[in-house]
Amino acid sequence: MSFFRACATGFAGMALAVGLWLPPAPSAAEDFDSIKAAAAKEGRLVVWHNTPKQETTEALAALFNKRFGMDIKIERVSTNGGDMTSRLIAEKRGGKFTIDMFIATDRQLPQLVKNGLIAKVDWLGLFGGPGKLDEAALKSAVDTIIPDFRGYGLELRDTIFGIAYNTKLIAAKDVPTRWEDLGDAKWSRKLIIDEELSPLARLLPAMGRDAVLALGRKIVANHPIYADGQPSAARKLTSGEGPIGAFSLSSAQEEKQKGAPVELVFAEPQGIISQQLVYVLATAPHPNLARLWAAWITSEGMATKPMLDEGIYRAWPGSPGPFGDYTAKHNVKIRRADTIQELEDSNSIRKDLNAVVSAGR
Repeated sequence: MSFFRACATGFAGMALAVGLWLPPAPSAAEDFDSIKAAAAKEGRLVVWHNTPKQETTEALAALFNKRFGMDIKIERVSTNGGDMTSRLIAEKRGGKFTIDMFIATDRQLPQLVKNGLIAKVDWLGLFGGPGKLDEAALKSAVDTIIPDFRGYGLELRDTIFGIAYNTKLIAAKDVPTRWEDLGDAKWSRKLIIDEELSPLARLLPAMGRDAVLALGRKIVANHPIYADGQPSAARKLTSGEGPIGAFSLSSAQEEKQKGAPVELVFAEPQGIISQQLVYVLATAPHPNLARLWAAWITSEGMATKPMLDEGIYRAWPGSPGPFGDYTAKHNVKIRRADTIQELEDSNSIRKDLNAVVSAGR
């Protein structure tokens, strides 16, 4: 069963268990000045996400209040994407809706839309332009989502997988720049990668299923240094457990910002990025503040110091932060999934990659 069909089954079961459960959302204003006035009165926003961190969220709230002359409060609940569905179900069963918006990956977008859980918003019409928010910055958050689903979310950050290296252990000229090179026996017991081979899944549109699985087998045969997730892989590279690593470049960049001897390479061919999106719930108790906050943090908020300090970057040329600078300077071609099929394919291969790892251990 595919990832999305499995999700559909889960949501269908939820509907049977708790009934159709989306009541009309509270009143939402429909022009910028009215939204801003209503947002100030709503005063409080409940958000679910792990990123941005608590201290970043607090700093952003202070900047938001200054920008719009408000005194709103942001209540952040730390939770990961895997827990969100069950927590939404729990809210329904309790008959009390507290969440206004959340941040999760693009993989969840189709089923959230299908089940009417998130609001569709005319982001550019309501929030972009003179006297409103920076239109170009907001457009970059709107237009980089799969075309069929524009309006249902806003892009916050990109997870770009690549190759990172420890500058104390290897010279830049010796670092591989192509994904296929990671299968070379020269990297036996030297490559750091997460135990699910996550970077390879997003290579499927660029390389094809057979080539991705073949590369996975070569990497596993070379006995890589396994890590439990992307941040763990970056920490292993920093501590010198291996000279190179294949993982999210945002994790590598975070270590580099701390002063670690880490540099990164956008390996070729480029796979599709993984996007984290901001979603506003259809049942948001504070719909005006939720929409204004979402529009601001994904547009003007992206260039603020708290966002850049935490390493919340996009990979598009011209985006604020090192990834935008790098892609523009090196003419790197970054692409998101253009179709739901591409997302589904990149998720369906994960099971096969896990089997490759299990068989090789």
